[in-house]
Amino acid sequence: MDPTQLKNFLETKCEPRNGVLVHRQSGKPVKAVIPVHLYGQMADMDPICALVEQYNLILIEDACQAHGAEYFSRKDNRWKKAGSIRHAAAFSFYPGKNLGACGEAGAITTNDPKSTGNAGCCAITDRPRNITRCRGLQRPAGRDASRVSERETEAPRGME
Repeated sequence: MDPTQLKNFLETKCEPRNGVLVHRQSGKPVKAVIPVHLYGQMADMDPICALVEQYNLILIEDACQAHGAEYFSRKDNRWKKAGSIRHAAAFSFYPGKNLGACGEAGAITTNDPKSTGNAGCCAITDRPRNITRCRGLQRPAGRDASRVSERETEAPRGME
């Protein structure tokens, strides 16, 4: 993500309305910025973070191809790891990504305790629309509880 283009977008295509930043053309609120760290190279985060603060936006890092990548913050005068910069980050363990797993998987990281309420683990089975959430288990409507395996309802280690 080019911070100059982001700044241009926020200044020319958006406007504050009733304390909320709104996209002029669509009229929809602009709530978050999602910079993508690609091929182990992190986006230029200091100017992006400054814009996020200036416009009171949420920053979610797409760190799916940046496992272990680091960024030197001139503002804080220290190295920061991908996924640790602001509100939250997403990592992918898809076999074709930098850190592949046996099957499809992913992780969310956050340093914001309020953000963890909507996060959790999710088990997607082979049937369409068949998603089971760990922690406060929410089964799809009409699913027979006796058919949910114990494995589907357990939180992964470290998420208990």
